Amino acid sequence: MTTEKEVSTLKLIKGNIQKTEELDKAEDSSKFARRMVHNKDEKTANEMIRQQATHEADQIFGDELTQLRMEAHDLDAQSASSNVILADLEARLANTCRYIKTAKPTKDDGFKNLL
Repeated sequence: MTTEKEVSTLKLIKGNIQKTEELDKAEDSSKFARRMVHNKDEKTANEMIRQQATHEADQIFGDELTQLRMEAHDLDAQSASSNVILADLEARLANTCRYIKTAKPTKDDGFKNLL
């Protein structure tokens, strides 16, 4: 049975391994970019560096991006249905008659005291 200290040590080791892997990937990316700097065709080199960076970002954040795109699609669908309801309510409001409520006039409405 593992103790709390052993569990925390294992979590620390796991975190350090992940950080090391990320640094290795970053070093590979920078090595690739340094090799491309010496390419005679700047446009091609820039495009290849951009494609490499996009590929690496997709590897790291691909799952999260897919999830966010799916959530965005669901939110857009909810927003569309809310917009339909809102448009209906605004049309109803525009078609209703507006009345101004006033007090019933009295014999002595108080204006004589003001003049």
